[in-house]
Amino acid sequence: MRQAVISRGVSGSGKSTFNRKVTELAAGQGLKVAVHCTDDLFMVNGRYNFNPVMLGRNHAMNLENFIDSLGQGIDIVVCDNTNTSKFEWSRYAKAAQDAGYALVDVYFEPGDIDDHDKRNTHRVPREILEKQKQKLISSRNACGLPEGFTRAIVVKKDFFPDNVREAAEWLLDEEAPNRAT
Repeated sequence: MRQAVISRGVSGSGKSTFNRKVTELAAGQGLKVAVHCTDDLFMVNGRYNFNPVMLGRNHAMNLENFIDSLGQGIDIVVCDNTNTSKFEWSRYAKAAQDAGYALVDVYFEPGDIDDHDKRNTHRVPREILEKQKQKLISSRNACGLPEGFTRAIVVKKDFFPDNVREAAEWLLDEEAPNRAT
């Protein structure tokens, strides 16, 4: 079964670490994974160079690349953005459903802002991290498992990074039910 994964979490929550682990484990099973992250489009000569003027264009390009991967029939296609609200992830979800992919919600439970601040590699300011956290919590409380999603993983803040491998293994087990790790 082809899967589209929508990773949702505050910057520095472990989304990219999780997606690297999924890619590594999937390769061992002969599966192809495409991870699409808008932040990657801000990389210039190996350095993150955020430019707010380019944000809309880069989000559109990331969605286009995600849709291209769906069209290629890649086994697991991942949207690795913060996706803190339905507005942010709904176009990815619709594209995946239209392409016949099963939707998987991977929700990274937000932790203490100090922890996110230490781990976020793009140096997102603390005030933005706090806004992301509040938006994510509000979004989660409003909808639980989002409509159209077939499976969910909740990566618990208290166990990161130890549970990343377990969560990635669970994602690759198509028989596994919804789960919190």
